[in-house]
This record gives sequence, structure tokens and C-alpha cells, in this order.
Amino acid sequence: MRRRNYFFASCTDGFTLFEVILVLAIVAFLAASSVPFYGALQKFSVIDSGKTGLEHEIRLSQKKSLFGKNNLGYGIYLEANRYVSYQGNSYATREPVYDHEVFFDSIHLGFNGFALTGVGVDIHFALSTGLPNNTGIIIFYRFSQKESILAINSFGVLGEVNPGTITLAPDRDSYIFQGSSGSNYGSGTQIQVYPWSGWHRRGILYFDFSGIPKGAHIDSAYLYLKEVATYGPSRTINLHHLNRAWKESEVSWSKATSLSSWAVAGGDFDATPVASTQTINYPSSGTFRWDQWNIKNEVEAMVSETKNNDGWILRDSIEDSSQAYWYFSSKEGADDPYVVVNYSF
Repeated sequence: MRRRNYFFASCTDGFTLFEVILVLAIVAFLAASSVPFYGALQKFSVIDSGKTGLEHEIRLSQKKSLFGKNNLGYGIYLEANRYVSYQGNSYATREPVYDHEVFFDSIHLGFNGFALTGVGVDIHFALSTGLPNNTGIIIFYRFSQKESILAINSFGVLGEVNPGTITLAPDRDSYIFQGSSGSNYGSGTQIQVYPWSGWHRRGILYFDFSGIPKGAHIDSAYLYLKEVATYGPSRTINLHHLNRAWKESEVSWSKATSLSSWAVAGGDFDATPVASTQTINYPSSGTFRWDQWNIKNEVEAMVSETKNNDGWILRDSIEDSSQAYWYFSSKEGADDPYVVVNYSF
């Protein structure tokens, strides 16, 4: 009988030192990689949870006010690290027994661009209409960093907003002419600026900035106009803040509308130019340029509603006997005027 020999691999062999070190290195790498991921996940979980809770309470307060529960209005009071939903016509006159208070552990709140410290913000919804007394941007901070933003508009509608860039064409533009004080040029293709005494021409423009959320920080803003005709040496063209509403189809040197005269013929505007001025040079190359005005501070004031927005007057900085002129394309012309605004929170 034939004997067969069987050979078995030894079961007593272990791992080499290299293999052990390699495995430990892989485990250490995976552990280290998971820490920032977990930290980010935890951060967003905290922010999202806090924002979702506050959003729910705001919607609930508006709904109660809208339907007149207990014949009272309702609201939300925001502080640095807490909010209170309350019953009453204001936080100061509420019934504290009905308060629902929520504290944040690692979140701080801000409103309209500022971190809340000390006195809070009362967002109250009117009985029956449900309209808020306060509008703007609620900011969620974590460790001093802005992490999330919630906007509440004049109808109490909530939405998340993000930084952005907006390009706007004018809603209205024209020019007014001293030499024909009752004439309207709203349908014309030019915005004319002419300094000669007795024959002044001034441009007039209006842009609607309501699409930029209140509380946004304006990082930059520029007005652009395309030259279509020029004559003379370099001049400085100033942009002035207007202080009276006007109609494109009715505005003239003497009147803002057919029923409303300017307090001073030629437009009611601030004497000091807004933010900056723009020096216009004669295009010796024969190519007409796009000219720009830095309007950052002006737009920020309009968006925050510290200034009214009735538009601007465009005029030569020295209205004298010079016959130099600069004419720009209007929105009815070949090249629309436009404004570019970059904003953040």
C-alpha cells in the first residue's frame, strides 16, 4: 500500500513587524481623516437644528397672529444666544407665563449685519394681518464665524439667502434741459450732461435695489454709462442723490411730475456728490468708453434704508460757460446703463 505524505502550512507564523506598522499607520490615517469630517458634520448639524427650530417658531407666531388666536398678536424676541416666542402685542408687554424660551449652546445670533449683544430684537406679527414690524437678515454665528442666514421680508416670508452679484438696468432714465424747462426727454436715446450757463443739461436715473436683501453688506457697487458723443477737454461728472420722486415720462427742468414741481428748478438733490466722482476724458482714440462711478456707500445706504431711493442727478461738477459736453446712451439707446453690486452678509 502506497503511503501518501501530506504537508500542512505552519499555523504558528505571525505578522511581520512591517505589516503591523503598515496596518497601524492606515488606522491612524483613517482616524485622523475622520476628525475634520466629523467636526464639520457636527457643526452643520448644530446650525441646521438651531435654524430649523427658530424658523418653525417664527412661522408659528405669524400663523397665530394671522388667525387671531386669543385675540392677540404673537412674536419672537432674539438675543445673543437665545430666542423667546411670546404671546402679546410686544415683548415688553407680553404675558411671560406663555413664553417659550430656547437657549443656544454654541450659536450666537445677529440681525441685519450685527451680532446681537445686550438689547435684543423684537419681531412682532400684527394681529389679523400677520405682518412683521421688523424685517431683515437673521445671522447664525458659531465661534464668531457666520455660518447661515435666514431672511424675513415685509410679508413675514422666510427664506435662506446667500452672497451674490446682481446686475441692474435702470427702471427710469432721462435728462432735463434748462433751455427748454418744460420739455420731457424720457423716451430719448441719450442722457445728456452739458455745463453751459443758461443751457444746463443734467442726466437723471433710477435703479430699483429691492432685490438686494436688507441687512446685506455691500462689498462693491459701480454705475456704468456708455459715451455716445463728447466734446471738449477732460471734465468731472458728479452723481448727486435725489430727494424727490419723479416720472420718466413727465420729468423736466421745472417739474418732477406733471403735478409736482421741483423745489428748486433743475432737481432736488444733495449738493455734495455721492461717494465718488468720475473724471471723463475726451476719447482721442475715437472710441467711446464705458465710464464708471463708485456708488458702494450710496447703495449700502439705500439698501439699509438710511437713505431714500429716488435716484440720482448726473451733472458737470462746474456748470459754467464751457461748451464741453458728454452724452451717454439711455436704456432706449444701443447700450443700457447698468449697475453691478456685489454683496455678502
